[in-house]
Amino acid sequence: GVFAEETKGDIDAAIKIYKQITGDAKANRKYVAQAHYRLGACLVKQKKYSEATSVLRQFLAQYPKETTLAARARRRISQARSSIVGAELAKIVNEAVTTISTCTETDPRIKGALESLEGLNEPAVIKELTKHFDSDKKTVRRSAIYVLWKGSFSKITGAEAALTKLCKHEEGLTRGMVALTLGGRKVASGFQTICDMALKDTSPYARRCAAYALGLMGDPKARPVLEKA
Repeated sequence: GVFAEETKGDIDAAIKIYKQITGDAKANRKYVAQAHYRLGACLVKQKKYSEATSVLRQFLAQYPKETTLAARARRRISQARSSIVGAELAKIVNEAVTTISTCTETDPRIKGALESLEGLNEPAVIKELTKHFDSDKKTVRRSAIYVLWKGSFSKITGAEAALTKLCKHEEGLTRGMVALTLGGRKVASGFQTICDMALKDTSPYARRCAAYALGLMGDPKARPVLEKA
């Protein structure tokens, strides 16, 4: 398998051999572990990133004592996840948003949906999330906003303008969730908009969310606004 992969450069042949080894119940477990890892690595080389991630995560679960290979597997997973683009990435984002849209606030599936986006290209994920802002389904739109608030993004710069625009949305629940997201993410450009919402929004829910969002921002300039509210 290694000869086919590294010397001949025949990845398809190597994958076939590695699959034969991993499927052999009588094979030496050490060699099975190596074949399992190399199968995942080959799939990364073929740019089959989702499949590679699945195979390598299975490897980590089944062979925790193979510390050297495990470290390599984690690096391969990181490489694969960050390389997912286009339709494949859009599908992952859509599945996460759709799942959350069917959940109540304490549903454990939310955690898994958010984790499914970790390690992906952040700007690309954020771009896909903003596409859901125009959804005809209210729960889908609000779920995309929720992901931007609660997801493990280092920053959401690419969505800030679109979120601020949603502060004028006709639905009070949407406006409220946007305020929470801007506040939770401490988006300074949204400060005045949230202040206005806390004082003037027609929806009691949106006003309360805006007040809470100002607290999340932690800007002392919000104090007189909150006192007035």
